[in-house]
Amino acid sequence: MRTISNLIYVFTVCALSSALKKQQRFLEEENDIFTELNNLKSEMAALKALIGHTYIRWGRTSCSSNNGTEKLYSGYMVGDKWDQSGGGSNHLCVPEIPSWGKYVDGYNGGAEVRGTEIEVDDSVSTQLFGKPSYNQDIPCAVCRANRASHVMIPGRTDCYSGWTKEYSGYIVASKPTWAANSDYVCLDSGLEFVVHGAGDDEEHVVKPAEVRCGSLACPPYVDGRELACVVCTK
Repeated sequence: MRTISNLIYVFTVCALSSALKKQQRFLEEENDIFTELNNLKSEMAALKALIGHTYIRWGRTSCSSNNGTEKLYSGYMVGDKWDQSGGGSNHLCVPEIPSWGKYVDGYNGGAEVRGTEIEVDDSVSTQLFGKPSYNQDIPCAVCRANRASHVMIPGRTDCYSGWTKEYSGYIVASKPTWAANSDYVCLDSGLEFVVHGAGDDEEHVVKPAEVRCGSLACPPYVDGRELACVVCTK
């Protein structure tokens, strides 16, 4: 009987020892898994911090207050003079304080950049932008959203499902009878002005773009209405 009891005891001890070792290995593997998960979470957070997209907020010196949106810099909206047919056709956002490379003072016959002012009757701008804006100079801000892509949608005031609204406004560009062309940009409906920028300088000038029906179906578009716009990120 003692022999059988001893055998049972030894078997039980061995079984318990084996079970404890297995439990210890399981706990160690579980800890390894948790450690790996935490490492992956840290790596994902670091990668998310690197993901982003920049856009220009025309007409404002600040960026959206949406989570993950930051301002890179603010400055002035510039372009080519309204009556010059050469030079660039796109708008630029130059910073408030430049840093110069090598340069030669004086005009050397190259392309020019000039400050931008909006030219629209006060009665119209009050409805679009909430205040008189005739001949006011336009600021800009370069913003970075902590999202992977961005899009400017003309003809809408809100974003499609799944996208984050950065700002909305109205499409502006140069007047069609002027010599200088410009790209269409979305000017913020909460328009700010450059300080002391109300003079009629007649340099680079933009006006709100209006719908013209014909090949463009009306409805849903309406002839003569200013074209709204929205900037969205995702």
